[in-house]
Amino acid sequence: SVDVKGGKAVSLSDGKVIADNVSSARVDNETGLIHVRSKDDRAGLYDGEGKELIPCAYDAVGVIYEGYAPVKENGLWGLYDVANGKLAVPCQYDEIQWLSKGATRYVYNGYVCVLKDGKLGFTDLNGNVTCEVKYAASAAVRHGCSMTVADMDGTLYIIAADGTQTKTEFTQFDQHAGGDGSLLMASKNDEAGIVDWHGNVVLPLEYKNYELTITGDAKAVIVKVVAVPSGVCST
Repeated sequence: SVDVKGGKAVSLSDGKVIADNVSSARVDNETGLIHVRSKDDRAGLYDGEGKELIPCAYDAVGVIYEGYAPVKENGLWGLYDVANGKLAVPCQYDEIQWLSKGATRYVYNGYVCVLKDGKLGFTDLNGNVTCEVKYAASAAVRHGCSMTVADMDGTLYIIAADGTQTKTEFTQFDQHAGGDGSLLMASKNDEAGIVDWHGNVVLPLEYKNYELTITGDAKAVIVKVVAVPSGVCST
């Protein structure tokens, strides 16, 4: 735990001074890192040894997931790479999007989904826009480093984070199939299979959706084999 004494953030376990010139400090329970707010009301992040991980230069520092934290400046959000000590996505967006599929993340396959004026798009970890921020959030289903949208006649498109838009003949994409969005579970006529984020078929549509799960790193697909009881014929 940490306390503020005389403008210093101090570790209660060993008395170590974590940071100077602060008005408040708190420990992130998940990571053990310390959120601090300076006397001039700027937010930053330190480790338990007093190393500055995010400089006290922001309006706010958000929740840390897998080494990344959203930071707010002038009312807009970006994403900070804590391990490498750099701003990965500039503070130009209304929100940095996150998803929870086994592990809560901001970064999927090297891409970040961002929201601006009700529209979604993607950047890479150098802040470059890789997919134009133009897809209505209210109409899109996010899958990590891809999303799916339907046009007026119900045709589904895959929007990959690299900007590729692919028209499909599928009727549904499972939002909770796992993975990072580089592989997707697609369905048509009650049969399911796996396609990549550009619509290429990886596993033919020969399964039921409950038989398929994409691993968290999207490097494999788990296929559940349904056993046929003895004396029962499979058709």
